[in-house]
Amino acid sequence: MRSVRILALAVTATAIVVASPAQAAPITLTAAMTADEEVPQKGPAGATGSGTVDLNTDNNQVCYTFITQNLNDPVTAGHIHKGAKGVAGDVLIDLKVTAGNLKGCVTEEPAKIQAVLADAQGHYVNLHTQANPAGAVRGQLMAAITNPQVAVPESQPADSQLARTGPGSAGLLVAIAFGLLSAGTAVRLGSRRR
Repeated sequence: MRSVRILALAVTATAIVVASPAQAAPITLTAAMTADEEVPQKGPAGATGSGTVDLNTDNNQVCYTFITQNLNDPVTAGHIHKGAKGVAGDVLIDLKVTAGNLKGCVTEEPAKIQAVLADAQGHYVNLHTQANPAGAVRGQLMAAITNPQVAVPESQPADSQLARTGPGSAGLLVAIAFGLLSAGTAVRLGSRRR
């Protein structure tokens, strides 16, 4: 009788763990950054970089990693700005980047994170230096897709970094972007549909 109770408790505990909602994986955005993209004034000639931003709606964290090339002055700040390509926009999220520390996380208001997720390409990241306080390198944000199984709708521009591989996978991409599916679940679903 005692073993039946223990088994019933174990089954109940397992059901509770399985039924609890899983945390959504952070959504990753990337940016190819150049000095020429800075407006109204370009950054230092030849300076480039790349940025990766992970937005996590579960804990309201924004994590970033930047890599720069030919940027001779130490970085003094980094931000996510609201603004289309060629437009100088207001700071939306201060990443609190400091010299020598181009990787970290900040906690931000959920509404600001959702604004970036809703219109990634309407936002950009940039890094500032003492010699270029208005911005040294800048790049528009875009979705980072590392899974070649996820397809891009045929209407997507030809220069898109997303792979066109499978019919009907665009719905999985949308579900990932809005946090409805994890990338791993989408991969499993996509592979079952073939």
